[in-house]
Amino acid sequence: MFMLSVLTYLFLVFVNKFLLDMLAKYFGVEGKAFDIAIVLAAVGVGLEFFRFFCLTSEDLVYLMSALNYVIYYVIAFFLIQRTYGLGFFWGIVMWLVFCLCEVFFYVTLSMLLIPLIF
Repeated sequence: MFMLSVLTYLFLVFVNKFLLDMLAKYFGVEGKAFDIAIVLAAVGVGLEFFRFFCLTSEDLVYLMSALNYVIYYVIAFFLIQRTYGLGFFWGIVMWLVFCLCEVFFYVTLSMLLIPLIF
């Protein structure tokens, strides 16, 4: 399961770049989507490594898994705000659309990668 999550985050770099480029075009702003995508992949992989290697109790693993997503998407919000500078309201709107699309692609990529790992 650990390898599946890490591979999914690594493949999400390209999906996130495409998604952020499309959202930037829709919102009429310019920014470097690849910078956000690489940082988010590094954060996701880092959080997975921490969860896998540092936590031994099963109860803490479930709590940390939920906390991983909260940390990941809060960082995504601040990166989108810093890169695109849309203002608070439009930044929240772009972030919500990005989060919903990324969750869809995360689940889809995870399902597609299962036969490669198992």
